[in-house]
Amino acid sequence: MSAPAGADCTTVVRYGGSGRQTPLADLSYLHLLALTLTIIVIAQNPNADSCEPGLCGGPAMMSAFRQAAQRVLGRDARLYAMVVTSDPSDEAAVTNAPSADGVVELSFSSAGKSARVHCYLAREKRWIDREISFGDSPGSPQSEINERGRLLGFAVATMYANDPNDSPEEQEPPSPPPVKAPTPEAAPRVGARLDTQPRSPALPERRARHVAEFAAVMSTGLEGTASGLGASAGFRLALTGPVWARLFIAARSGNVPEAQASTRTALMGGGVSFAFLPDSASLELGTRLDFFASYFDVSHLSEDDIAPDRRSRWQAGADIVAEGGWRVTRDAGAFLGAGVEATLGKTEIYTHHQRVAVVPPFRATAELGFRTRF
Repeated sequence: MSAPAGADCTTVVRYGGSGRQTPLADLSYLHLLALTLTIIVIAQNPNADSCEPGLCGGPAMMSAFRQAAQRVLGRDARLYAMVVTSDPSDEAAVTNAPSADGVVELSFSSAGKSARVHCYLAREKRWIDREISFGDSPGSPQSEINERGRLLGFAVATMYANDPNDSPEEQEPPSPPPVKAPTPEAAPRVGARLDTQPRSPALPERRARHVAEFAAVMSTGLEGTASGLGASAGFRLALTGPVWARLFIAARSGNVPEAQASTRTALMGGGVSFAFLPDSASLELGTRLDFFASYFDVSHLSEDDIAPDRRSRWQAGADIVAEGGWRVTRDAGAFLGAGVEATLGKTEIYTHHQRVAVVPPFRATAELGFRTRF
């Protein structure tokens, strides 16, 4: 990338991880010259940086850096590396390398996700800045260190290799760089971003495919006696988009005061549920439709009875429930549901051949519980 003489040039290179080729790897058109470069590595600050060991410089990365740069610049190129604990000024860096063709300052962001290359071209008397962002890599840490070192070596070497079609007569004479006044308030270069382009969007998080849920449930009859209190357990499987398949079991117990009887209800079934909010939202809002088989058992014991009198029956039914919830963590949270449950037909309760109560086909239900995704 060329720029007018005396002007700063900023180039952003995106690196996607091990095994990916970059345009910097095609170097057959470059004219190789014997050069002398001084490489200044700004050391990692262990008290401030969270970069993993080796990914922000170090012997292994610098070895890969040297090999890559040597391949581009030729065997006669001389590379001298030094490690400093703080970022030197531009004037000090040039003064300490008076006979070098270039000075390279290499620094890393605190998290190790990007590197900044600050290069001085002695033949043009100007500085060039490049920022290289590293993507996530599926390879081993050692492979990632080598890949980063090679990428940085190629990036630096291309700035000092000449194109054979470029002639010195066609280039404008360089002008000296402006003198920078040292300011105590100047921000360090380590971790600074020079590009204004937006970073590539992060890969979307993997969507959970399964949900397990547990809840306390209660019911009350609509125009009749059908109160109950119990618990339920369910399992959901993601189908497509906001649609989930659901299986569940539930059990409730209650009583019928008019008949001096206790009741037990067991439900087993399945259905579908719909999520109205995206999977990444903290709030949850949805609805579900279930179909089930209901086992209803009534036990009555009068003062003149020796043993309890029990009756039971199976019924088919369905329910529709509105749900809302809040995720405490990414994969777990609490939820609340309310809806209506219906069975095919009402249940009449008789004692001593007299009807004393009716269990209606419709019940209002509510539930409170928690669910976890995996």
